[in-house]
Amino acid sequence: MLAGGGAKGAFEAGVVAAVEEAGLRPTVLSGTSAGALNAAGIASGMDAARLAELWTGTAARDVHRLRRDVWRLLRLRGLFGGGGRLAGRLLDGIGWTWALETTPLRRTLERALGGVAVDVVDGLTLAVSAVEVASGELVRFVNRLPPERRRSPRFREVAPTVDHLMASAAIPILFRPAPVAGRDFWDGGLVANTPLAPALAYEPDAAIVVTTTTRQRPSPPPQSLGQAVSLLIDNVLAYSLAADLARAEAVNVACLAGAEVGVKRAVDLLVIEPTGLDLGHSLDFDPALAAARVAQGVAAGRRALAGWERLR
Repeated sequence: MLAGGGAKGAFEAGVVAAVEEAGLRPTVLSGTSAGALNAAGIASGMDAARLAELWTGTAARDVHRLRRDVWRLLRLRGLFGGGGRLAGRLLDGIGWTWALETTPLRRTLERALGGVAVDVVDGLTLAVSAVEVASGELVRFVNRLPPERRRSPRFREVAPTVDHLMASAAIPILFRPAPVAGRDFWDGGLVANTPLAPALAYEPDAAIVVTTTTRQRPSPPPQSLGQAVSLLIDNVLAYSLAADLARAEAVNVACLAGAEVGVKRAVDLLVIEPTGLDLGHSLDFDPALAAARVAQGVAAGRRALAGWERLR
């Protein structure tokens, strides 16, 4: 399971290298946002070295650019029309509902994948999470449905493409919503940044959960709007991870105690997170910083795997 985190997804590429080094070959790859991009890369056959190359060779210009339709930025009718308080009029006077165009990211992904399709290797399962803008519904795009007893309407069997990855990575307000089959989607990290639930639906014996933020808090107060946005993303990630792990651990406790919990069963969970590390700004796509994040992921992955009783 690979969480979101913007540019900090390079940390996950390092963890993937440690997992590969340990001789482990996951068969279910579940990702959200940046984690969805990493999961798709692995599912399509990329090794850890190639995944790291993508992160260290990607700059901000390869991910996003500022919108060019500046004439739509100000909405004079909302700014000067009607009554209401000043704050409300100021917000209504902004015509943009998102700030950054992600066409560069689409091009980057298509180059990396060799086209629009994500050609999942036989025997692997890819799950990509996104949120439908209009309904707020959490959707799991998968190339293979889980066992019938574990399915829900949230699972949608698809031939995965770059469209699904763009949908999962469309951070609200920052990035443009991404269309899939005529419907707009936002970043799945809004409600399920650590995509544990879809992976557990495939009834694994063990699972590795990789996140790009630590559950250690508090964080220092932000000093700029960019830092505030990054901190907001981190807080969403940390809350999502804590909630998902609490549910999974409660099921594990019940299963190990012999309680009846339907079709659920205990799963050996390993969480790998950047504890004690400063991975920097979520929107800082600097190649040199990406290389440092990859190295941090390798080190964190090795430490966690060395202590995992399952491998002893």
